[in-house]
Amino acid sequence: MSAAIPVTHVITGLVLGGAETFLLRLLGALDRARFPARVIALQSGGVLADRVRALGVPVEELGVRGAFGAARAFARLRRLLAGETAVVQTWMYHADLLGGLAARFGGRAPVVWNVRQTTLTPELKKASTLRIARWCARLSRTVPRAVVCNSAAALEAHAAFGYARERLTVIPNGFDTAVFRPDPAARAAVRAELGVPPGAKLVGLVARFDPHKDHETFFAAAALLAARDPSVHFLLCGDGIDETNPALAEAIRQGGLESRCRLLGRRDDTPRLNAALDVATLTSVSEGFPNVVGEAMACGVPCVVTRAGDAAVLVGDTGRVVEPRDPAALAAAWAAELAAPPDERARRGAAARARIENGYSLPPWRNGTRTFTRGWRGARREPLRGQDGYPGRAFWKAGDGDRGRRARGGGGLPRDRRGDRASAAGASARRGRGGGGGVRPRHPGHVRGGVEDVQRNKTGARR
Repeated sequence: MSAAIPVTHVITGLVLGGAETFLLRLLGALDRARFPARVIALQSGGVLADRVRALGVPVEELGVRGAFGAARAFARLRRLLAGETAVVQTWMYHADLLGGLAARFGGRAPVVWNVRQTTLTPELKKASTLRIARWCARLSRTVPRAVVCNSAAALEAHAAFGYARERLTVIPNGFDTAVFRPDPAARAAVRAELGVPPGAKLVGLVARFDPHKDHETFFAAAALLAARDPSVHFLLCGDGIDETNPALAEAIRQGGLESRCRLLGRRDDTPRLNAALDVATLTSVSEGFPNVVGEAMACGVPCVVTRAGDAAVLVGDTGRVVEPRDPAALAAAWAAELAAPPDERARRGAAARARIENGYSLPPWRNGTRTFTRGWRGARREPLRGQDGYPGRAFWKAGDGDRGRRARGGGGLPRDRRGDRASAAGASARRGRGGGGGVRPRHPGHVRGGVEDVQRNKTGARR
């Protein structure tokens, strides 16, 4: 049996979010005899910290607050990473920067970063976050062995922002179709619980209250559709989505939607809620790989999405796609979907589920964890080598079996490879472009064959 590979995960915090919940699921699925794990959270007090500890995984919370706190935490992080750590896996920009540098100047364990955003612009990101991301872009050629993106759109966005393309790889999300499935009993029960009139059409949005999710466009479109169709009702859930939110209350009042909207807050029963919908929607201006869309599709619900992240790639021809921030187009797409005869909507819902089953479904965690563990094994041996237009993927798939492609004795951190003419040309092009926002993937096929690379998705409603 191969020797154990201890992995230390450094994450910004353990609040209830996408990356945090994925880390929790990943830790629960790993063979920790082969991959012993511990977690270091830069911030303290996250609601998931105790759930990670309940798995038997040690958690260190550094309590970072402000720049001075970050400096103190960096010194402590160096000491923590100087021990028996074979690989450092970091999650999100702040942890990528601090964890990556601490690993380099501490124990020198190889580092793998994780990024999930597709829009890096001042309109949607704090100035401090953008500064951290720019530093990460500069260091991406020398600090991490790989940078894992959760979507092809995130890969392209970070390459345009200045990240080293040869380090970028995609592990797209996947969905447990035994949990997310059509459920006629849940459909009837949820509608009865919420007081949805018999025969009403129900449009749903699962998304936390956040500028990226663009609830303003949702309510503008809802008002347009409600004025034309008195049978349409709306269901929304996620963090901050309740009657105490003054912005939502005002949007509902202005649209005359008081009797049409159900605001449910954070929910842990999103499979049931999805089963109750006639149309699921995504109104985001920025996404990576939108889990909520795949979840709804797995429940047999047709989707109307904005062209954000990999949403259009995910729905394919089973749903409808509109441009972000276009309430009229969104309302028209909802109306077209709801106007279809019931048997046609059922057929489209079945096609949506089949798309998830055939392209994004997996036995719980088996292949998703295999992809991460292959990458961790490979990260200990050599840096990524770009090839075939999608450089990271071959490295992660190779894992520790494709020895013929590896340089022998490859300890230490990768050197900056910009001396190579092709790399220099790419770096020059990136510098010429400067900072950028989300970029649509030029090759949707980046996620082709993604079943082997998917991760099981969470079921919570904080999105």
